[in-house]
Amino acid sequence: MCVFQGQVYSLIGAAGDNRFAVMHAGYKHSQGIDGFPRDLEAAYSYYSNAGAQSSLDREKMHRQKEQHAVEHVYLSPVEGLHSLSHQSTDLFQFVKYQAESGDVDSQGQGVRRNHSRGVKLLERAAERGSVSALNGLGWYYGMVLQDHRKALSFFQQAALNGSEEAMFNLGVYHLSGKNPDQLHRNETAAFLLFLNASRLGHAAASVEASWFLSTGGAGRRDLEGAVILLKKVCEQNGHLGFLIRDALQAFLRDAKKEAFLKFLLAAETGLGSAQSNTAHLCEGLQLGAECQWRYNNLSVVNYDPHPSALLTMGDLLLSNSSVGGADSALLMYGRAAAAGSPQAMFNLLVLIRQGLVLPQGVLSLMNLTQRGVQMDLLHRCVQVEDEGSLTACRLELIRVQLISACRTMIDSSVQRLLTYASLLSLLFIIIILPLQSCLKHRVCAKRTSHVHHLNREQSIMGGLLLRLLQACDVCVTLCGVCVCVFCTALLSHLL
Repeated sequence: MCVFQGQVYSLIGAAGDNRFAVMHAGYKHSQGIDGFPRDLEAAYSYYSNAGAQSSLDREKMHRQKEQHAVEHVYLSPVEGLHSLSHQSTDLFQFVKYQAESGDVDSQGQGVRRNHSRGVKLLERAAERGSVSALNGLGWYYGMVLQDHRKALSFFQQAALNGSEEAMFNLGVYHLSGKNPDQLHRNETAAFLLFLNASRLGHAAASVEASWFLSTGGAGRRDLEGAVILLKKVCEQNGHLGFLIRDALQAFLRDAKKEAFLKFLLAAETGLGSAQSNTAHLCEGLQLGAECQWRYNNLSVVNYDPHPSALLTMGDLLLSNSSVGGADSALLMYGRAAAAGSPQAMFNLLVLIRQGLVLPQGVLSLMNLTQRGVQMDLLHRCVQVEDEGSLTACRLELIRVQLISACRTMIDSSVQRLLTYASLLSLLFIIIILPLQSCLKHRVCAKRTSHVHHLNREQSIMGGLLLRLLQACDVCVTLCGVCVCVFCTALLSHLL
């Protein structure tokens, strides 16, 4: 009954064009969960609506207080919570970009317009390689002067420098047929430009590219790809970002119930970071294993799950053998490792050492083979870890290399003899050093004795102690040389 009521409320909200309700319906249809049939046509219909709204919302983001750039911060681990207001956020960069492009609202009011001076400044900046200036000149020549040939030239230069805005504008030219060199529409060229711009995060280009994919307008139909493109656009929605911002601030105020409700609302739209955070709060608020399991599971069936979500799900599967056990945990760790998580790579190493064998699916995912899998994983783990820090993978690699070097030395008869001699030398040094210290003390005591006349026996005893001390010195020196030779040979094998 509760599931049915939830569907009804969701559909009522979607019929009213509520952004979150539309995203919710599209997400549930794309996954086929919670009583919604898996229907990519329906999912595309909902997501295209939400994607178009999100694209328009993004243009107004810097003007509306109820919008904020979506920040994908995970409560576990919590490193991202300390930089919520930093100027490197998407919102700050977006406003900065608008200001550089000539948006008066972003620059501040009271500046008198001077088009000729503005164009000259843009041309100077363009000569120095400014992509924003090239886009600004393209817009000015195309929209104001209607000189489309020159506008295309500026947009092409900006696109070659990686500007997604320029790629989108070029796609619009090809789609509208306003290209002076091609007076007919070129949908294939437009689609490729929209697709490239969408890969760089351009919302409007993603909406256009998804239409081509859904209809097969570019020669191939990929409805699932269209849904994924639109879902990415929806996840950039400023109203969703504002909700996430509120949830994070509530969590920082220790208002965990309020944070839970807001993360829950965002999680139901399909946002992976919100689903992980909801699962984290399910555990923290002791809302039951089912709540934690549900949202952890939802977070890993997304099109691009975060490695931390995969790690958490792997831990849950490993601790609960009744729901998939070790093989499923290996798959989760494998997906996280393929995404570059050093923790996942180390977890795989630990499980391999415990006797588990990586399934072929995990090996294929990471482009590995069973032979030498441990060393390959170790080297990859060390490569992705922070340089200069003594991490678990680095320590493990040192341990493995030491064992390998020792085995190599034992295989050679000469080096095996050197190894045994070094071990005996170390043992001898441990025994001799206390004796040597005692002898030095006795010799010094006799030299500083106040007895001026020693008998014959005492004189002989003093000489023996002195010779014994010299013999100990020679033995310790020889043992030290032997150990040094052994260490040099060991280092040669390590390096």
